[in-house]
Amino acid sequence: MATQREQSKKDWESRDTSEDLQLGCLQRIADATEKMASNYQRMENDLAMYKRWYKEKCETVNNRDRSISNLSGQITKLKKKLSVIAGS
Repeated sequence: MATQREQSKKDWESRDTSEDLQLGCLQRIADATEKMASNYQRMENDLAMYKRWYKEKCETVNNRDRSISNLSGQITKLKKKLSVIAGS
């Protein structure tokens, strides 16, 4: 036997009462609402994940920028030392 939810999709004329039809429709509406909520929750989780990835990548880029700047400074110091040694 089909559930009220399934029967509310068809056989409207063979229903004993309109209450059965209403109950089946309400069950279908509740199912759809739960599905929408789960999709929204998944979207929120994805957003949090993307924000976390973005933050991690920004930190990586900043660390690399500082490292490049530091290494450029070291090169400048070594060039000055080399010019002093070569100039003597």
